[in-house]
Amino acid sequence: MRISILFLLLSLLLTGCLPKNYLEQLGIITAVGYDKIDNNKLRGSMVINQFSSTSPTTSQVLISEAATSKGLRLNADTKTSHKLVSGQVRLEIYGRDIAKSGLEGYMDTLSRDAKVSDMGYLAIADNQAAELLNSANSEDAPNIGTYMQRLLEKSIHRQIIPNCTLHEFNHMYYDVGIDPVLPLMKLENNKAVIKGLALFKEDSFQDELPQEDIYKLMILKNEFSDGQFQLKLEKDAFEEDKKETSKQDYDEGPLLVSFHEINSKVKISPKQGSPSKQTVHIKMDARLLELSKDIDLKQMKVIDKIEREVEKELTKQLEGLIEQLKEDQIDPVGFGRNYNSKNRTQRLTEKQWRETIPNLDVDIHVKFKMLRHGITE
Repeated sequence: MRISILFLLLSLLLTGCLPKNYLEQLGIITAVGYDKIDNNKLRGSMVINQFSSTSPTTSQVLISEAATSKGLRLNADTKTSHKLVSGQVRLEIYGRDIAKSGLEGYMDTLSRDAKVSDMGYLAIADNQAAELLNSANSEDAPNIGTYMQRLLEKSIHRQIIPNCTLHEFNHMYYDVGIDPVLPLMKLENNKAVIKGLALFKEDSFQDELPQEDIYKLMILKNEFSDGQFQLKLEKDAFEEDKKETSKQDYDEGPLLVSFHEINSKVKISPKQGSPSKQTVHIKMDARLLELSKDIDLKQMKVIDKIEREVEKELTKQLEGLIEQLKEDQIDPVGFGRNYNSKNRTQRLTEKQWRETIPNLDVDIHVKFKMLRHGITE
């Protein structure tokens, strides 16, 4: 009995020693942006949430300058009466100049900070991160940082972009045979939007992929299970298949087809002992969403023709993307990692794989099946 009372008293004493943080006194950082400025300094933009018992949540953007990312935080502390805490940081965004010079140091700092979640999102600003975080339009979100976090979260969930968490970036950066990618964001009508993908060579921003071409990389990375895309097909191949009753001018404009609910399976097979020789088999099915021409879909031969034309166009576009990657000497698909996983006795180093990329010879085979093309379906 006496022992139980002693333990109870000790627990009360220990509880009393815990530091107290009152919510009204805290400035909760939800997003941080980094930009390069003159004299090798950084400019930090921190989106801060503040709470009050008498008014709704308010937010502000603190701007600070320093030589290091931790120095930015110390400088920002002198510009607010609130105690800054980083436990709710869900977005780190880097200006183009910083991304070009390399993100390794910033990733290392983030990974060492126990208060920063490795499931927070990373992004690249097309110009300055400060421009994005100071934009006014955040829809129904409490601040611009939360809005951008929700935008990225939704885009990943809907398979518009690949996963862009700190954990995923580090995983691709430190693994041999694959390069990271991050969303590239810009201002459009004073609103932050996704412009495309920033393609990295190791930790440095090397090239970009436009928003309308992201699906090509998603297909090769086998990250499509419910996505959508649009293709421009050879119009002349379907001239004889137009509806007789159609009043639409068939000769006007290209033939565009849109698909959704895409499900794909990708198998990449490297040749034993020859990492530059790789074969990609893609099996895909999707539901037809829209056709820009009045084509008669009641005939199976027309359906078959659409499927073959989609296969041909997809193969052409994927081959074009691979040529771009070879020219940039980057591998966001993971051809090198795939080779190493299947050739454990002849594994490539990072240097060996980087020298191999320009000589990649990838043979692509696409098998496409179109589902539910009827009006009532």
